Amino acid sequence: MQIVFLGTSGSWPTPKRNVSAIAIKRGPEVLLFDCGEGTQRQFMLSKLSFMQVRRVFLTHFHGDHFLGLPGMIQSMTMNGREAPLDVYGPQGVERLVSDLVSLGYFTPGFSIRTKELRPGSSFDGGEYIVRAFEAVHTVPGLSYVLEEKM
Repeated sequence: MQIVFLGTSGSWPTPKRNVSAIAIKRGPEVLLFDCGEGTQRQFMLSKLSFMQVRRVFLTHFHGDHFLGLPGMIQSMTMNGREAPLDVYGPQGVERLVSDLVSLGYFTPGFSIRTKELRPGSSFDGGEYIVRAFEAVHTVPGLSYVLEEKM
């Protein structure tokens, strides 16, 4: 497993730190936790590729945690992606993603599947589980734990 911190800044980027995004590479798959503005550029500065992202887990809906998603989806389409992208998040994630991918004159070239997670729910990725917990924040949100199976 490889963990790459693509953004660790607060509410806005700084000259040396991008906003929230953490990539976890497990074999050929990359899981992305949050996707702040500039995340695809941060991928390009790393040894990972945003084209490998299979699942995105959004913690909450402040812009510094999700505004990189529409640009990354457009770049994935322009790079010929065909594999579906799964996006998980708190209540309202389906509407948020629908709104984001309908911005401007653009249609994704692959399916984007959304799933709402609630505190206490989980996603089973076969060799791992991502568990959702309630986040203490100014807006409804989730924290995640990635557990590898033995």
